[in-house]
Amino acid sequence: LLIDIKMVYKVKTLTTNLKNENLINPMGIVIQKTNTVSRCPEIWVTNNGSNTVSHFDLNGHVLNPTNINTANLPPTGIVYNSTSGFLVSDGVQTPLPSTLIAATQDGHIIAWNNAINSNTFYSVYTADVGTVYTGLEIYGGLIYATDFGGDGKVDVIDSTWTLQTGFS
Repeated sequence: LLIDIKMVYKVKTLTTNLKNENLINPMGIVIQKTNTVSRCPEIWVTNNGSNTVSHFDLNGHVLNPTNINTANLPPTGIVYNSTSGFLVSDGVQTPLPSTLIAATQDGHIIAWNNAINSNTFYSVYTADVGTVYTGLEIYGGLIYATDFGGDGKVDVIDSTWTLQTGFS
């Protein structure tokens, strides 16, 4: 039995630095499959070179909030949180579940919820010195953060921002 499978890819440029000056060294991307307001999928991109996260529709049009500050921390991986855990607060308002969670190149996990502050991520977890988070995944109420630093491991963090057992 011979099966001829042809893969066809179509490249679609979503944006350039000319349209969004913050899209510098984009490292992570997540698609929020259904926004509760617009009911349309949205794309969030971490911009390691400008310490921001940009927000687009699937056609590359910039959405509001446009560029969210990552507290001057260089973001890498990003995930969308659909759970009731992983609370974030600005220290004044009642904590709310994070909408987006990102890892940073200098070992922080940062979180954002539009109702807390539409323009800023907040640091919610800080790893040991030398940790370089480059990837992030959320599954089963846990965050898995890959450490490209000296230890070469995966940190596992629970929904209260507490380090659990990691692995290497």
